[in-house]
Amino acid sequence: MGYDAFGLAPQDLSAGINFLLKQPTNVQLPWLSMNLTHKDGQELLFAPYIIKAVGDLSIGILGLTGYQKTESTQDRPIDYQTTRWEKSLASSLSLINNQTDMIILL
Repeated sequence: MGYDAFGLAPQDLSAGINFLLKQPTNVQLPWLSMNLTHKDGQELLFAPYIIKAVGDLSIGILGLTGYQKTESTQDRPIDYQTTRWEKSLASSLSLINNQTDMIILL
């Protein structure tokens, strides 16, 4: 489809994390989320951002996932958590701020 990045929304998680992680090898969608972690809250499940050169500009694209209360079911246990956006955003911005001319938040 030609997209540079996708910000993960809560609705994208309706089929569970494994559905998103097991993409066909010929279709690698650039999912971004700086606050979606494994259930233990430690490791990010997707890249928090990408930096893309567009002409003479260096553009940082960051993804934040909104919070949505979800419940485990027998078919799909909850295997992720959404951490607070404030800390994730500040941390990611500090990492890319000096490397980019423009920042886009998804």
